[in-house]
Amino acid sequence: MDPVVTSALVSIGTTWLTSGAKAPAHTLNLLWQVTLGRWDPLLEKIVRENVEKYAKDIDNELSKIPPENINPEPDISLIGPALEASKYYVAKEKARQMFAKLIAAEMDVTKSDQVHHAFVEIIKQMNPLDARVLSSFENPTTLLYCRFRDKEDPKADQIISDIYISDDFPAYDRNVSLAIGNLSRLGLIDIPTRNLGSVSIGGQNAALIARFKETQLYKVMERDFRSYAAVWEEIQTTSFTAYLTALGLTFRRVCL
Repeated sequence: MDPVVTSALVSIGTTWLTSGAKAPAHTLNLLWQVTLGRWDPLLEKIVRENVEKYAKDIDNELSKIPPENINPEPDISLIGPALEASKYYVAKEKARQMFAKLIAAEMDVTKSDQVHHAFVEIIKQMNPLDARVLSSFENPTTLLYCRFRDKEDPKADQIISDIYISDDFPAYDRNVSLAIGNLSRLGLIDIPTRNLGSVSIGGQNAALIARFKETQLYKVMERDFRSYAAVWEEIQTTSFTAYLTALGLTFRRVCL
């Protein structure tokens, strides 16, 4: 057996093997060998450390499951694809941890009914910032939409949407806005006003808008607005509401 796999298997399921839950531990180990059991020798040095970390992440999550909650028949149609997908993400700490939590949830009878096969693909399509934003998201959360209105041509308006200002993200960050868009695309959050064709109907959250106006981004926007006063009619800022979906709430509870 590949030495990388051998050293990793020492970690996985150690707690369960000593507690008598040999059948599910054996299933997990077999799936581990099939999915992460073969590496090109040239890649061994690169993956060894991260595979061992991944095995420890999984074992750490398994150790939190009380013996009476161990699932005697975990769904291999979920664990197998999760391990197969995760082999390409072992160097990514956050993804590795989310996969470990997902696998452990399926091995826990009190959580396995919350696990969805879609979670495997969702983790693959998230980066660490997406996970941070989802973790900090309140339900509901207020987002902002800012528009430079062109005096002559509405089609030339400049728009910044999905502005997320919070205690965890006090300044505007374009990458956070991209994360909001990705979480919406994945079905983890819902922004109803998008389905109505315009976010401008979302209302006014005066306190949040005032907070946004104190950010460096807005101050730069105001400076540019004054510089191009002949072109821009006004800076229009409005608020709208985003919600965690049932899928988003469950994914966060299971994987984060």
